[in-house]
Amino acid sequence: MDEGESDIPTHEGDLHVVAAAHLVVKALGVTKNLSDDLRKILVDLDTHLSKITSDIDGKIGGRELFDVEEKLQKAERKIMSWESDPMMIWDSGPREASDYLEAVNEVQTLIDGLRGLSVNENRKQKELLNRAVSVLQVAMSRLEEELIHMLVQHRQQIDPKHISSRSTRRDVVYDESFVSVEDEPAEETSSRNCSSDGSGEYVVDLVRAQVIPDIHSIAKVMFTSDYGREFSEAFTGVRKEALDQYFAILEAGKVSIEDVLKMEWTNLSSRMNKWTWSMKIIFRVYLASEKRLCDQVLGDFGSVNSFCFLEISKATLLCLLKFGEAIAMGPHQPEKLFRLLDMYETLADLLLDIDTLFSEEAAAFVRLEFHELLNRLGDSAIAAFKAFEAAISSNVSLYPFPGGGVHPLNKYVMNYIRIFPEYCNTLNLLLKNQHADVAHPVNEPEHGQNVSLSTSCPMAYHLQSITSSLECNLHKKSKLYKDEALQQIFLMNNLHYLVQKSFLCSRMITQAQVPCQNPFSKKGAKALALLSRRYTKSRQVGVSPILSFVKMCKFRPH
Repeated sequence: MDEGESDIPTHEGDLHVVAAAHLVVKALGVTKNLSDDLRKILVDLDTHLSKITSDIDGKIGGRELFDVEEKLQKAERKIMSWESDPMMIWDSGPREASDYLEAVNEVQTLIDGLRGLSVNENRKQKELLNRAVSVLQVAMSRLEEELIHMLVQHRQQIDPKHISSRSTRRDVVYDESFVSVEDEPAEETSSRNCSSDGSGEYVVDLVRAQVIPDIHSIAKVMFTSDYGREFSEAFTGVRKEALDQYFAILEAGKVSIEDVLKMEWTNLSSRMNKWTWSMKIIFRVYLASEKRLCDQVLGDFGSVNSFCFLEISKATLLCLLKFGEAIAMGPHQPEKLFRLLDMYETLADLLLDIDTLFSEEAAAFVRLEFHELLNRLGDSAIAAFKAFEAAISSNVSLYPFPGGGVHPLNKYVMNYIRIFPEYCNTLNLLLKNQHADVAHPVNEPEHGQNVSLSTSCPMAYHLQSITSSLECNLHKKSKLYKDEALQQIFLMNNLHYLVQKSFLCSRMITQAQVPCQNPFSKKGAKALALLSRRYTKSRQVGVSPILSFVKMCKFRPH
């Protein structure tokens, strides 16, 4: 062997022998009792061993880097060829999409390999690594475009007609003059229950089912390449926009608390009805379907799934919450009662769905806010109920009602309470603590008997209280007539109307199969007979009109 030539090992295993010799030389070099000549020999040997190691690394690394470059060029050609193609990859067929994903996976594998090579100071290695990273960035950007295109192109709209729970009932509006009060037909009473209540979950495909595997494959590649955040932002952005658009279709768009508080009743009633309807569709249909889509696409990526679902839903949830809070804050007029009860019942029915959809700790605020809103709506309904009770007792007339007919206050109250049986269970729940608050006896008309209000049905208790209060008011209004006969006619007309409507309400409670005591006694029928006798005695006129009236009043409670 010529001097200066190094016997470089050709087998990688020999590299370990050279490394061991290198360590021995370094260990000897730190010995204190060495001659200068021997120390110089050790330094020269150390330099020679370092050169051998470098040559071995160069040969091994050069061979590996050559293979890496060849594979990178092939994958790069495939990826870059689509940059000048206006067609979308997945629209070109499954084969093209598969080849593209294969090329992306190859680049990611090469990047991992380059970072794991021992030749960290090799310039060629750094060049290839930077080149591979750039190619990967191009591919990730393209996959993000493909994802957005698929989500938009294959989005499916929900037809809201399959849940038609909007109320067709006319509002019973409180008006101190009561000049516009008219009787409403009894058949309208059940209109609330005639249409579907949307109680069942109805999951649909928000994106065509055939593209879900493709979207999932893009997610898998992007998350593997550490581009999960970019995927999540693109996915969340498109799905959030879709929900916003659907929310607008439901005509339940954003409205400020200030606007709600200033809103005229007809418009507000319509919006409260739309809120009730929208809540059922949003939670039972849309968000249930959105949750399934998130599970299908992001179910393999842990907490990212629930995070994206929350981000998609958050704006719409806050909009629904703000409207509910504004309604609960607003003045509690009597006419709001049934819309408030609708909102309360709907939210109470949806709480389990809400708790299930947003069960993760990060979404705890959603569950808490809706539970608190339910309590506030319940309190508002009670306040509106009390306002209704107060309106009856506080109504004052200065002049007698012409003709002694049925007074508008009577029509208003009875039209109002005829709807109560539809909400019997809810009213019993909300009023159960109100029963104990009534410490004073209910005022009774002079001809009536004291009726025990001890009952297991809070609604029945309050209905007795309301009808008794109404009777008292009607007796006061009868005193406005100077003619005693007109007083008796006014009372007979109004008491007949009151008892007739009361027993209709009682039958509806029975038909609703609610375990509730009949709130209406037989005192009304007895009072009619008593008033008829008074009228006859006071006028001593022909009995034909009286008999006709009494015949009309002959009915029996069921």
